[in-house]
Amino acid sequence: MENRQRSIPEEISPAEYVETRFEANALINVWKQFRSDTSRLLAEKLAIIVRGAQLTSSEGKKTEPRDILFELETAALLKDWLLPVQLGHSADLRFEFNGVPVLCECKRPQTPKAFAKNLKIANSQLRDALAEPHCPANAIGLIAIDISRVVHLDLQGLERYQPTKYGNFELPSNMVGVLNQVQFGQVVEERVLSFLDLHREAFLHQFSLRVGGYMVCYNIPAVDLNGTGRTWVLGYQNIGGLKPSTSGESQFFRDFHTAMLPRFRY
Repeated sequence: MENRQRSIPEEISPAEYVETRFEANALINVWKQFRSDTSRLLAEKLAIIVRGAQLTSSEGKKTEPRDILFELETAALLKDWLLPVQLGHSADLRFEFNGVPVLCECKRPQTPKAFAKNLKIANSQLRDALAEPHCPANAIGLIAIDISRVVHLDLQGLERYQPTKYGNFELPSNMVGVLNQVQFGQVVEERVLSFLDLHREAFLHQFSLRVGGYMVCYNIPAVDLNGTGRTWVLGYQNIGGLKPSTSGESQFFRDFHTAMLPRFRY
């Protein structure tokens, strides 16, 4: 796709091109981090992914393939951050940071109203996983939640941002039109912080003990408005603690955020 950015948009619609580029980027990141992994579990997950609808916009209620893609993309991100990651077992992912085992559940809400519900479901899943007899006593839970499909919508599902004109094409509001990648980082951070403020009540829920943190992920395609037509896909992550975390758990996630910040991809 890198070598055919001029010809591909002539073969498919601009919207399809953006979706294709977006998912190709995710699969490439997974391939880079897991190309030496020959596990049966990984093969099963990839088989489910490729059976999904051709485009995200046409997946409807059959979201499992792209839910699993987000799970693998999160695993690839953590591996890119030089963290040892395991797939499956009692939670979607497991890794260690500073000697502490972290169980991670990955969620991908399809509507703004589903955001709080997804947090609660993940909390229940992690509560059960952390209570299993073989789970280390010092393990804690992390909820990774992808807001890419809802970050641009208000609580009623209406658009919060105006579309951007690019030549004769109108970029949808879930895309970011920018002049350079520095501006891209600023715009994306503003959107994520605005989204978190909009959904602040969802974080007031009393989460289970040891379910200590969240990682909000926003993976977004951008277009260079200087006229080059260049597109890229980058991510922004926001890591924080959940109530009623102990002071030690809250500090753990602050340290985790600080340590990973130089590796964030925005």
